[in-house]
Amino acid sequence: MRRKSVALTFDDGPSGWGSTDRILALLDGFGIKATFFVVGGMIDSNPQLAQREANVGHLVENHSMTHPEFSTLGRDAMIAELDGTTQRIVDLGVDSPQFFRPPYGDRDGSTLTDLLDERGLTPMLWTIDSRDWEIPDADTVHQNVLRDLRAAWSAGEMTNVVLFHDIQPHTPDVIEALVPDLVDEGCVFVRVDAV
Repeated sequence: MRRKSVALTFDDGPSGWGSTDRILALLDGFGIKATFFVVGGMIDSNPQLAQREANVGHLVENHSMTHPEFSTLGRDAMIAELDGTTQRIVDLGVDSPQFFRPPYGDRDGSTLTDLLDERGLTPMLWTIDSRDWEIPDADTVHQNVLRDLRAAWSAGEMTNVVLFHDIQPHTPDVIEALVPDLVDEGCVFVRVDAV
């Protein structure tokens, strides 16, 4: 039987209001490495958190400077969004990003594809959206993610990338409840560079 693997990913941070701190503490307690898709403007506000993410073995990857819809941007604006965040990550002494997650999953097509290729960035979306950005109840998010993962596994999709947001105050509660359930399901946890 193929192994169930889950990549926990967290977008839009690092958050300075406690949720990123809690998520990092939970992941450490569980012995799990994850991937954080950071926003350059949030790094400006919370550089120590982005650095901490990398220092403890999580991937810190590019999620743009200001979280725009890329299909609304011209080439120069896209370059500024990509390069600004990469520079902020590198300035922290963190490895240059390998992956880019477009905000909203919005890809404009050839222009963004060309820019990512030029920068050696691989686009990375998700297979399961926790919808923690939309659903404020931790238990509902937890149960929905578990249901969606079980459906994916039943369909033979054994490796899944799950989208969370470390700026949401209830997301740490979701992680605290979900991870033990996934361990019970026999899951292994991976970063997106192992997907």
